[in-house]
Amino acid sequence: ACAAPLVRVGDLCTACPANHTCDAAGRIAPCPPNALTVAQDATRCVCGAGAFLHSAARGCVPVPAGGYSGENDARLYMCPQNTTSAPGAASENECQCLPGFFRNGTAPHKCAACALGTYQPQKNQSACEECPGASTHATTALAASTSAAACVCAAGFYGTPGTRCTACTQLSRGVVCPPATAR
Repeated sequence: ACAAPLVRVGDLCTACPANHTCDAAGRIAPCPPNALTVAQDATRCVCGAGAFLHSAARGCVPVPAGGYSGENDARLYMCPQNTTSAPGAASENECQCLPGFFRNGTAPHKCAACALGTYQPQKNQSACEECPGASTHATTALAASTSAAACVCAAGFYGTPGTRCTACTQLSRGVVCPPATAR
């Protein structure tokens, strides 16, 4: 017999192969997909980084987008609010701000919505972009906008943001804008 954690292979005592389990009887079995063995413990397989224990699948499955799971951690964690991750993320550090949000300050996972008049089409940016023509009364209808296409002329103005937003005509009974662009 071989002393633990060694296993007999033929006439030799050798270490259990990486990502395999070995028992006292000398049986060697590979770990299932997305699983591995922990150093000095070849008796059980655990989920690898970027995978979690899924009871319905009866094994380790890759982490979906928007989550993460560390090595030897069977749990799935969701990224903080307004962030996401690529499938298979292994730590919270892989969570990035969603489009329409920006990294707010030095905290890595604090993401704030782009304000009215700004947008951000990409993930994990440090600032939002101003609407084209923002200095000429362009804005967005909603915060957290993700595209320049969300830019519109502010109330009381009409036109095409990025070129020019023109003030609507002021009448004694209210403001009149051309019918197609009324706000």
